[in-house]
Amino acid sequence: MSDEDRVEECRALASTVRSFRHYATSAGHDLNAWRYDISDERVGARHAALFRGELGQAAKLEKVEAAYRVNARFLDEVARYTPMMEGPSGQGAEGEDGSMDRDGHGDAKNEEHGDGCDEGCNGHSTTSQGILGFTGAELDSAISELDRLMGVAQVGPAEAERVRCVLRSFAREWSADGVQERAACFAPVIDRLCELFPAPERRRRPPRVVVPGCGLARMLAELVLHGFDAQGNEFSFAMLLGSSWVLNGSASRGVEQGMTIHPWCSSGSNHARSMDMFRGVRVPDLHIGKAVEAAWKAVEDWGEGDGGEPPLRPGSMSMAAGDFLDVYSEASGEEGQWDAVATVFFIDTAHDVVAYLERIFALLRPGGAWVNFGPLLYHYSENRVAGVAGHPSDDSLSVELSLEQVLRAAELAGFVRQGDVQMRPCPYTANPKGMARMLYTCAFFTMIKPA
Repeated sequence: MSDEDRVEECRALASTVRSFRHYATSAGHDLNAWRYDISDERVGARHAALFRGELGQAAKLEKVEAAYRVNARFLDEVARYTPMMEGPSGQGAEGEDGSMDRDGHGDAKNEEHGDGCDEGCNGHSTTSQGILGFTGAELDSAISELDRLMGVAQVGPAEAERVRCVLRSFAREWSADGVQERAACFAPVIDRLCELFPAPERRRRPPRVVVPGCGLARMLAELVLHGFDAQGNEFSFAMLLGSSWVLNGSASRGVEQGMTIHPWCSSGSNHARSMDMFRGVRVPDLHIGKAVEAAWKAVEDWGEGDGGEPPLRPGSMSMAAGDFLDVYSEASGEEGQWDAVATVFFIDTAHDVVAYLERIFALLRPGGAWVNFGPLLYHYSENRVAGVAGHPSDDSLSVELSLEQVLRAAELAGFVRQGDVQMRPCPYTANPKGMARMLYTCAFFTMIKPA
């Protein structure tokens, strides 16, 4: 990574950390606007009295304010848990017990950064020790510069929305609210991988699976419990901070019973009941460290006299931070090293989806499988803004293929499709008690790299 790129990456990380830390301030702006909208000045004395009295809008906003305070405490907890992972130029990882290591394969603890906590939460550190390959001094300097430019505790609209997205993603991946969504999109992929790699095979050698765009890493954790050696890959600093807390920090900071968040309180629209706006959920609903420990105990306690098939040993877990094409480039040494690649709501994050398909093909061993689930909502399709002298910016590249074209591109890359393409409905970070939700029609298919 060049010095210029490093400065830019550090600035992006600093922006994310600031948005977590200053959530309360940005939320306060929302509350002030809502309260102004029910004031005498805004709607007149008669309606203002109605909102403050019989309709209970003012009382509802008091409860929303309390929900914001709870969210702020949670986000501060996440921001204060600082993972020791590297960026695109290197891989950080979590070992099979949840501990952080540096070799990208999850097979050793990084004792240098351990804090001696229980449940395999090695890797817990403070800001002064660094985050994602940046020193504490670099991060503090970048945060101070942003404070100077934007004003202390001021967060831009995009950053504020990113934090709200993280809260909704926590509900989706790590709370009881997300059970149906996870069953719709994660479970089919996991089931397909278990069909491709039956339990006896997983007992002999855990298959190695890459999960690009792993978000807050719930599917990664589930794969580990199903006996796969799984490596997540994530580009978003917000998701990296969140996943590191949920996989390691929730144990190391003494919150094994989880924390409450209020993911739906930032919008007043589409609530059937007022209380639904500030309804809380507990995260995480699964403590991965305890689950792995229980799985290992089951393996150790099993005897031939118990009958049936022996329990599966949990696999190892690792995380590679950075852009998918950068982390798993030709120079990474990862080509031909993976048994499977699992993509859920991922391939449409590409500027050029064919580049993704070719890289996935290269990563797989002969006979390896790519399992995909998701829509084609191309993330960069609205970025076609001309740059200086009419030259497009890097972020403006967006090649938007139909599903038919994606499937053909996969065949041209060398894949052979196994079975039919199934079209399945699935929401994304939807409020299960809300009056509106986006429902995607997702393509679910399996591609095989010929042996």
